[in-house]
Amino acid sequence: MRARSVWAALVLVIGLAARSDATLINFNSNNGGFSASTLLMNTGGTGTPWTYTTGSDCWGGQGCWMVLDYANVSLQALNSPLYFATGPVALAFDETFNEEAGGSTAYDGGVIEISVNHGAFTDLVSRYGNFAGQTYNKTMATGWSNPLPGRQVLSGTNTGGFGTFVTASITLPLSNGDAFQLRWVQGTDSGSTAHVPNGWILDNVSLDFGDNVPAIAAPEPGSFLLIGAGILLFALRRSLYSY
Repeated sequence: MRARSVWAALVLVIGLAARSDATLINFNSNNGGFSASTLLMNTGGTGTPWTYTTGSDCWGGQGCWMVLDYANVSLQALNSPLYFATGPVALAFDETFNEEAGGSTAYDGGVIEISVNHGAFTDLVSRYGNFAGQTYNKTMATGWSNPLPGRQVLSGTNTGGFGTFVTASITLPLSNGDAFQLRWVQGTDSGSTAHVPNGWILDNVSLDFGDNVPAIAAPEPGSFLLIGAGILLFALRRSLYSY
């Protein structure tokens, strides 16, 4: 009787995992397979590349990715793993930022880009439309040598102030079999920075692929595994005390 209960619980857990369509990368226990790269750096500069960190700066005080504002010309990218789609993908993520800006003009700021089927990276908003929630809020200055001149960007401070996370979401109208990669890119100019603390923090990246679409890279366990583990432990406990 106990053996049947354990096996039934195992089958249920496996079934929940197979039916889950959402991938949550919360960075709590690792970097989620993301990587940092420097796309442009002023001569002799060291810059401030994206860094995986843990602690109070992150949502829930656990893990996240962060890049600081920089007082010279720099272009720093945070690259996701490569994923496959079976159709439209719902993307959402939490962020907070404080980048140098004045009025509606940005001097430092960030954009989100996508590469589809190994093509060139293009701006996500220009390609698919505005984010729901937090979307681009300023236009990058054309002076001061910022590598993102004239582009719509995230800059200034998000609603609630730096350290208060806001959510951005968008549907990517991809097709079955499309390979895609995302990147979060910060461009800084040759002037000063936003007042400290400053920078851009990314956490809780969610990708909903629709039916039965795993990511190429293995992300952190999603909520379906936690639920399944709880069901399994409950069943094991029940089985051990069933006589």
